[in-house]
Amino acid sequence: METVRGIISSIQVYEEEGGHDWFLTLSKAGWGVIWFLFPISLFRFLNDFFGIAIAIAGMIFLAIVVRLVGPHNLVMLDELLCRLFPFFRSAVRLGRIRIYDFRLRTAEGRMLACLLKGNLEGAAPVIGDSVVLEGRQRSGTFRIRRGFNEETGSILATRSVPSFWIFLGTVILMTVIILHILGLFDEVIMKVIEYFLVSGE
Repeated sequence: METVRGIISSIQVYEEEGGHDWFLTLSKAGWGVIWFLFPISLFRFLNDFFGIAIAIAGMIFLAIVVRLVGPHNLVMLDELLCRLFPFFRSAVRLGRIRIYDFRLRTAEGRMLACLLKGNLEGAAPVIGDSVVLEGRQRSGTFRIRRGFNEETGSILATRSVPSFWIFLGTVILMTVIILHILGLFDEVIMKVIEYFLVSGE
């Protein structure tokens, strides 16, 4: 990681198409698998602990709920979630992202082309601002990782998307459901049920 300091002599702000976010894409695929495995897991749970009649009734009730919700309502729910949590919309692509393309005059007097991609958390830099930047030099352009605006005291950093943690949560949930289907939690679930039955007497 390199550090440079200088004054912004010119700046251009524009938008371009972003790349793929593979963690969110895999998370979306994982939720498709979860929607397929969940009824199997629920049927197994109801059948093992309450009998086949309750299991079939549970599946009928689940089918009624899904039918009432319907695909159109699921689309509306997806749209609502995307509006509340905009990063969910980037499940396949990041969409259009903001680019800050500016020239930095360093203390040594040389001009350095700098590029910052993404929506900023703080105030945007302007011409004449003195900044300290961290990043890497690639193909003659300094790709900014983060920075500090000495004029305004604000941090130059883009809003991060917690896509890895969303993916990790999806994988954990999917793993738990698969392990339940394979019967690894039967003993634990039985002990929990027995505890509540005994404490209720």
